[in-house]
Amino acid sequence: MKQLIVLISIVAIGSLISCNKKELEENNRFIVGTWEANFETLSGCEDPDLNFQGEISCTETACIRYTFEDDGVYFAEVTMDGETFGEQGTFSLDIDNLSLCIEDEGVVTCNGGSYNVNSATLEFTITDSDSGCSITRIFEKTDAGS
Repeated sequence: MKQLIVLISIVAIGSLISCNKKELEENNRFIVGTWEANFETLSGCEDPDLNFQGEISCTETACIRYTFEDDGVYFAEVTMDGETFGEQGTFSLDIDNLSLCIEDEGVVTCNGGSYNVNSATLEFTITDSDSGCSITRIFEKTDAGS
């Protein structure tokens, strides 16, 4: 009986690992492409005036855009008041977390948060250490990527 329980446990763990691996491979495939933010929620901010929820869109004067490439490189562009700022770094996914890493003068800094992705939408949630805000952005895919 004890051997049967051990065998069932091993099969269950193997199935879980296989499902997680398949889901992660699918997520890696889905994330490749260009994404534009269309909804944003800021909550739990230390300053309650910063809390916000609403639709956002890309215009000539304001936009949040990320491009993820299949080689693990990402590009971020943020346009505010008509001025665009950008960064390039690397990204990695595990089953629950999307990490974005940038290198500045030899020092690598990574920030990450939870995510959900499918072929059309990406939801990414991070906590801003300066404001204490939990920031959730929902992105729409604008192209299929490489």
